[in-house]
Amino acid sequence: MVNETLSEIGAFSSQEIRSLIDGGVISSNAKIEEDQIQPASLDLTLSDRAFRVRGSFMPRKGEKIEDLLKEITLYEQDLTVKPILEKGAVYIVELNESLKLKDNFYAYANNKSSTGRINLQTRLLADGNPRYELVERNYNGKLYAEVIPKSFLASVNPGDSLNQLRLFTGDSRIGDVELGLLYDNYKGLLYDKDSVAIPRTSEIIDNGLVMSVDLECDVVAYVAKNVDEVVEVSKKKNHDPRDFWERITRPADGRLMLNKGQFYILTTREFIRVPPELSAEMAAYDVTKGEFRTHYAGFFDGGFGHGEDGSVMGTPATLEVIPNDNAFILRHGQPICKMIYEKNRKLPDKIYGGKVLSSNYLYQRGPSLGKQFKDWNA
Repeated sequence: MVNETLSEIGAFSSQEIRSLIDGGVISSNAKIEEDQIQPASLDLTLSDRAFRVRGSFMPRKGEKIEDLLKEITLYEQDLTVKPILEKGAVYIVELNESLKLKDNFYAYANNKSSTGRINLQTRLLADGNPRYELVERNYNGKLYAEVIPKSFLASVNPGDSLNQLRLFTGDSRIGDVELGLLYDNYKGLLYDKDSVAIPRTSEIIDNGLVMSVDLECDVVAYVAKNVDEVVEVSKKKNHDPRDFWERITRPADGRLMLNKGQFYILTTREFIRVPPELSAEMAAYDVTKGEFRTHYAGFFDGGFGHGEDGSVMGTPATLEVIPNDNAFILRHGQPICKMIYEKNRKLPDKIYGGKVLSSNYLYQRGPSLGKQFKDWNA
């Protein structure tokens, strides 16, 4: 069943990614470990070469990043000595992985969830490609990550994974008509906290599944402190969250004031399910509905909120929010993001939250900090 073809168009699943590695489409300076392969994505890894540059940039057509780095690098950083990456500084890190894409393959990258939750901005760069995150068809070359610590100092090591790559043929996104049919077929893709399916309406399906913010849980948000503390990115349950975060409890009036430029961790009111044959990407709800960025880490592998056997009746999505231009008054139940569902080409041979692939966030409830932090009450 794991080799069953679902669609000729869509995202490459885990067993196909393995085949692309074996066929040389994906290669690496280091061994690609099995745990880098996710249901419909590949964790990219840092090499030992980092460059502190003057600012963000994108190459133009025909330009190699390696050549541009000679002009804009302030200093080269060896990651084997465990340097501390400074807040607000821009680093370009050469990744171990390279691509040799065919004419009908393209790729797209996202922050990993644990990277987004510490406000460590990571964006993919490729030679001659004047766009972040996208790798165009027929690309043959190295990959780089632009890394900017936004809220905390960061410590990274060679081999750490900050972002993940997905490979596609065609447009994998599912339109509203088909999404409505899937919603009915699965007897709901959004659930409430009591595991009851939320009825499908035109307000829920609007260029994707619309999700809203939850301000009625006991702790509604975490806000990053303005501190010079170092997060060791790859270590689990290593830091006392009180050193980095303040907790915001449930507001009596159902309103939360978001201050300009501050970084918040919130959660959705709805619990979402991503069946194994699908993937999902979080997108901002609508720029006309509020002047804030709603996420960095926007990708959900098949099995999120579903589990391997379908026993999980949804999981709330974590929101990483920064008001960009002004303070913003957020109210309970306000639409805040959309989930865009995508087709996988095949049913993955490993499922998020299954026996083979464990999960840090499958059973999260309320706003959830990154894996780097101990439990608040520990």
